[in-house]
This record gives sequence, C-alpha cells and structure tokens, in this order.
Amino acid sequence: MKQFYILMIMLFFASQAISQDYDYLSLLNSFPPVPDNSLTGSKEEKESFINKLEVINSLLWDLEEAQKEAKRKSESEPFPFNLNNKDRFEKAKEEWDSLFQKVLNVIMDHSQIELDLLDQWRSYAALQMAGEGKDKLSLHKQLDKNNIENLQALIQECKEMTPIVEKLDNYTVDGYKLSNNDAGLYILREVYNSFETVYRYNLGPKEQDPLNSLLEMRQMFNTK
Repeated sequence: MKQFYILMIMLFFASQAISQDYDYLSLLNSFPPVPDNSLTGSKEEKESFINKLEVINSLLWDLEEAQKEAKRKSESEPFPFNLNNKDRFEKAKEEWDSLFQKVLNVIMDHSQIELDLLDQWRSYAALQMAGEGKDKLSLHKQLDKNNIENLQALIQECKEMTPIVEKLDNYTVDGYKLSNNDAGLYILREVYNSFETVYRYNLGPKEQDPLNSLLEMRQMFNTK
C-alpha cells in the first residue's frame, strides 16, 4: 500500500509537469510502456498499469475541457472571413481535412485489428458455451501477442505522425486557428482507449476467467 501511494505521488507531480502546456509528443511519451507480461500478469501488476493510465486520463480530460471552452469562445466571436476572402478559409479547411484523414486512417487501421481480435475471442466464447471450444491457452497466447504487437505499432506510428499532428494542431489562416488541438487530442484519447485493452486476454492465476464464470452460471441455472 505504501508503494502504491508513493507511485501515485510521483505520477501526480509528473502530471503537473506535463500539464503545464499541451504538447502532443510529450503526452504520447508519457504513456507507460506495454508490459512484458500481459498474458499472466498478476492482479497487482494490472492495477499498477491501470493507475498509470488513470493519470493520463485525468490529463486528457483537463485538456479536453479546455478545448471545449476554447471552441465555445471561438464560436462566440465574429467569423473573420467575408465573401471576399472566404475562399482562403475553405481551401485551408480542405487541406486540413485531407491531412486529418491520414491520421484517421492510421487510427482506424489499428482499431480494426482490435475489433478483429475481439471478434475471434467472441467466436471462441460462443463455441466454449456450446461445449465445443478447445485449447483456450493457445488462443489466449495468440490474441494477447497480436494485441500487444498492435499496441506497440500504434504508439510507433503515432510518434511518426508528430509533424502532421503539429501542423494540424497549429494550422492558421490569416491568424485564425482552424482547430483547438483537435488532431492531437483525438489521437491521444484513442491511444488511451486502446491501452485499456492491454490485459484483455490476461490469464492471471489470481482471477477467474470471465468465460469460466459464464459457464458456471449456465451450469447453475441448468441444475434441477
């Protein structure tokens, strides 16, 4: 328990340092490394990882609230483009949208991998419920391996996108900012959501597999 409080204090001061200013790459680098052992990690290891993520979640929430306020303020001010110079705004917006589509493509590709893995697990769970599923350990190993590789690739590609993200977050037309860190905060939130799946296929010995719980419930209700 003492180590937990020490960790939280350290993370608190780290978060204060990071939250002084929004910086996409610094926030991305603040994510904890993917654990070496997510397949059979203990309950304590999982809780430690979740606690680290929660600090990032709090940071993102604060930044997202500030983003909403900045948007509200921007929307309350007169639109700075009239019919004579609106073409410049529309052209810039088209370029912004085109660049942001590249960001979306990266995120969506990795999200699709997550969904495919989850679908594989659900299909196996259906077989298991029907009494046909076999070799659960091998399936867990493969799904966990693929999920971890996907997360590691996601982080690497998000880091490589830093120049694009910085351009999107700071894109201005005649002094008018097109977005309020929309690209960077979108990516960081999606990375956070993906990192919540680190222990999805965990087989920690201290906790019962959720599927086993379902099987026990079915057996209990079928008992006459």
